[in-house]
Amino acid sequence: MNNLVGVDKDLFEYLDFNNPKSFILFAGAGAGKTRTLVNVLEAIKKNRINQLINNGKQVAVITYTNAACNEIKHRLNYDSTFYVSTIHSFAWSIISPFTQYLKILLIKKLEAKIADLEVKIGKAKDKSGKTALINQAKLEKSQVRLSNINTVREFIYSPVDILIGKGALNHAEVLELTSALLNAKPLLQKMLINRYPILLIDESQDTNKHLLDAFISVQKAHRSNFSLGIIGDLMQSIYSGGKSDILESLPDDWEVSEKAINYRSPKRIIELINSIREESDGWKQKTYLDEEGVVRLFIADSNVQNKQALETKIKKIMSAETQDLLWEAPVHIDENKVSKEAVKCLTLEHAMAAIRGDFSDFFLPLMGSDRLRDGALNGTRREFVFICKALIPFIEAVLSDDKFSTMKLLKKHSINISESHIYFTLEPLDSIKKTKEMVSNFKLLLEKGNATLFDVLNYLNNHYLLDLPDEFLPIIKGVNASNNVVSETEEFDLSDKISIAWQSAFQAKISQVISYKKYVAGDLGFATHQGVKGLEFDRVMAILDDNDSKGFLFKYEKLFGTEPLSATDLKNEKEGIDSSISRTRRLFYVICSRAQKSLAVVAYTKDPLALKKKAIQSWFKEDEIVML
Repeated sequence: MNNLVGVDKDLFEYLDFNNPKSFILFAGAGAGKTRTLVNVLEAIKKNRINQLINNGKQVAVITYTNAACNEIKHRLNYDSTFYVSTIHSFAWSIISPFTQYLKILLIKKLEAKIADLEVKIGKAKDKSGKTALINQAKLEKSQVRLSNINTVREFIYSPVDILIGKGALNHAEVLELTSALLNAKPLLQKMLINRYPILLIDESQDTNKHLLDAFISVQKAHRSNFSLGIIGDLMQSIYSGGKSDILESLPDDWEVSEKAINYRSPKRIIELINSIREESDGWKQKTYLDEEGVVRLFIADSNVQNKQALETKIKKIMSAETQDLLWEAPVHIDENKVSKEAVKCLTLEHAMAAIRGDFSDFFLPLMGSDRLRDGALNGTRREFVFICKALIPFIEAVLSDDKFSTMKLLKKHSINISESHIYFTLEPLDSIKKTKEMVSNFKLLLEKGNATLFDVLNYLNNHYLLDLPDEFLPIIKGVNASNNVVSETEEFDLSDKISIAWQSAFQAKISQVISYKKYVAGDLGFATHQGVKGLEFDRVMAILDDNDSKGFLFKYEKLFGTEPLSATDLKNEKEGIDSSISRTRRLFYVICSRAQKSLAVVAYTKDPLALKKKAIQSWFKEDEIVML
């Protein structure tokens, strides 16, 4: 029948069309879960493809990123038996035909939002204050959108492109609407399972919890003809919108499997990550490789002046300790003749990367909002897609006098050069001439060198050079109304953290926003767990520095025991509530588990001796610790 063994064989047997079972697979770092997934899918193709083809069905596989999606498609030779997509694309494929239902849900949502804004505006003490003006602008935008809903012939959505117009939906709305429709419409559930009798969800710990709950509800209602498989590892949870109680919420008839062997890292690194994980869920991995591996902890005073020079010195020490000269090399050529970084430097936390990469004024305010944080990290919110795919490319094209790219971007993102703009239709040559003048003036603004993001967005909006996301327009109006100055006496609606965060981020220099775009693309030389999860590197330097990260969301000094836990920390730890400690522990686990040969952990601390004592008691051996 097939050559599968162990967990791979078990999963294949669960996915039997005649006797379907659902399962959860725990797969730790380096466990080869993608290989297992591909093995099982290939076995289904080999043994059960006729059942799929004869009934016009497919196996659906949901991954978290486009990169993972493309990797699985490639390994499956792009076989149409399998529908492999990201979560947003899959969700949209389910709900896109249901225009009338979508209208009903959106109308209900907008009416609630309008009612809430009207209450806030009515309670505002200062009707001309920034918050009141922003809320008024939001109210007007919501009212316009509500009035346009019934004229929408069909909604549009793209997981990668910026779409504008009254029928455009954003990423968050697609997930929210899919969850609501799956829960409310049995017909949609039947359509889902009839088309996809098997649904496999990779990186389930980071899948939107409401959508994951909806899929689990579908399985409960249709367990006799639908298999749902969820694959992941809670210890590698990255984003805040995931489901933390997956196992507890599953029906009793689900199968539970695990892949406990780590095929990536040598013995000492696996021993280290097991000890890091011990305080979380106690789950341990087994070794596969015979190599011992090298781990070192370098402890330095957090007030050291030249950290870059110190980290260069650490690479020299690692080169001697490991007898691996590539620790001192900037790049090396791999077996595929591709130039790669010889040492991968991973920061514990995004705020530290933002400070070192000089984009903290823009980035840190956005990270302070729970609703903006994930979008800032993975680019799934419309505002960040606009910044990375329209705004910065346009700025770069204008500054470099790339007229072709400038015009191409204007044609795609500006109503000035659009057939929908009546003046362009009547006077195209004059419209192009005026647009070129606006672009020239925009370049002068950029060349001054001190333009803020607000300056840029305000100019683009006033001259209709780029169509800005709706989310930006009320904030621009509010900032304009107060002449860019926040009144010290104004009472802000603290529930609207998104607007407050953007108001602060708007004051960042545009150069910082350009650096942010490079960081998201992985071109700035800094990487954190979001960017490297699932990847592996021969040599890893993990840099821990609360001073540079400002203790933002994560706190490694508390994790290492050199800073006391607060009462809230202790309460959260006892009750299993996510906290800075648990987030830091997960993050530290993910970073350390990337290493294939050797690992250098660089810890900057205000109390080096206390950190050394704690390190010996918990995770490191005394001869592995180097005091700097």
